[in-house]
Amino acid sequence: MNINRIFKNIEYTTKEMVGYFLVANKKVQEKQELNLKEYIRQLVIAIESIDKKYILTEIDVSKIAEFPFAHILNNEEVMCYGLIVFYNLLHSNKHITESDIISQTETEMRLYSSRNIIDKAEKLLDKIEEN
Repeated sequence: MNINRIFKNIEYTTKEMVGYFLVANKKVQEKQELNLKEYIRQLVIAIESIDKKYILTEIDVSKIAEFPFAHILNNEEVMCYGLIVFYNLLHSNKHITESDIISQTETEMRLYSSRNIIDKAEKLLDKIEEN
């Protein structure tokens, strides 16, 4: 999954990444199409349509003010974290809230470094393809 071919090679802060996740979630909730494909689709649309300089104006930044990570991530890493976060939340069988997204992102970042998340996402995609 080489996302860098799709997007310009832009780097994002972890807070910007979470901002894109929250925007994508809002769009998915509005459309009421709660599936992984739609979450990833809305994440791509958000990244393509909202300049990273403005993404934090689209969300309530007080919700991510205490986010414990301050990494710089590339496009592929952002998409891989998004895949893992939304996959896990969808499989929790509960209504997904902004707090859930923030908490799950923090969990995934504790479990997987930006180097390891790509391998994890590739394994998840293989698993999804098998089913």
